[in-house]
Amino acid sequence: MYFGILLFILSINNLEYPKKWDLLSWAVFFLSMNDDEIPYLYFSPLVQNDIYEIEFNVYQLLTSKEKVSIAKLLNVNRSFNKEDLIKNYLNIKNGLINECPEIIQENEIESKLPSSLKKYNLRYVGLEIGTSNYFDMLDINSCNSKNGVLNLRLNQNVDFRDITFYLSKDSKLVERLKSLKLHTKPIEKLLANKKVILGFLFLDDFSYLLPIYSELSSKISSIEKIVLISLVDLEPNQVQSLEFDNMYREYQSRITSLFNCKCEFIIRNERNADTHEIKRNLRNAVGEYKSSQIEIIDENLTIDKIRWVIEATKEYWIEQEGFNYYSISTLSK
Repeated sequence: MYFGILLFILSINNLEYPKKWDLLSWAVFFLSMNDDEIPYLYFSPLVQNDIYEIEFNVYQLLTSKEKVSIAKLLNVNRSFNKEDLIKNYLNIKNGLINECPEIIQENEIESKLPSSLKKYNLRYVGLEIGTSNYFDMLDINSCNSKNGVLNLRLNQNVDFRDITFYLSKDSKLVERLKSLKLHTKPIEKLLANKKVILGFLFLDDFSYLLPIYSELSSKISSIEKIVLISLVDLEPNQVQSLEFDNMYREYQSRITSLFNCKCEFIIRNERNADTHEIKRNLRNAVGEYKSSQIEIIDENLTIDKIRWVIEATKEYWIEQEGFNYYSISTLSK
């Protein structure tokens, strides 16, 4: 109804104003700020002129003394390219973008963020690791040399000819492994083109893969950032307590020491149904990277968590059935 009033004002004064839509949009915007019952919609530029015409026609319908065909007044039959719709929607929501993200379907989500060290694939991966007792507890293919003696551990459930050892370029074990008919590759090949290591880890749970990634990050120069989402399942007041703060600081110190570099930590409380905060934090952490540059740790993963990371990179747009690409409301978050 506010649209009809504004259009009436424009029409009776015969205003020749080239940006009537902008005028109406801002007017309704300020009205909506003072009236919670007005769910202001900012429409995509693709449909703004059509909405203007519809509102003008509705006003005519309400004020005309003659019989007017409703079907004729509301007859706006337009079809749009899906990429144009998405690009215009994102321009409104996130600011100007140069090109539309690649459109993918729900069943493609996992394939766009693969983990190089999935637990299944790890059976065929060999690493040169230290002689620490900690690594002796891990059931992985490993090799090291102590006092000139080669220590070799292989998974007995796979053919050794299917195992590939990824070694540093200055490793002294390359030739020795080749002499045993074992495959070798440069360690950079294992996390090819990866710049970020990202994981969702419970604070009170043992991470099987984290020590392996700490080894890799120290040997692969392309890794720029370690991002760890700390998963907790606590009441909000517990997360804000001094006890939790002290425990979390200790945890951060241990992980930082493990990687021997600065790590970025994000808290995600699983009891919080609202996902806006974690999505915003992920955008800030990895928004400048492509999905293909992120190595995600294969622990505690769900489709939703993978979706958050993909959406944070802005490289892909996940098709959503029934999604409104035409407008953004001030009532939506």
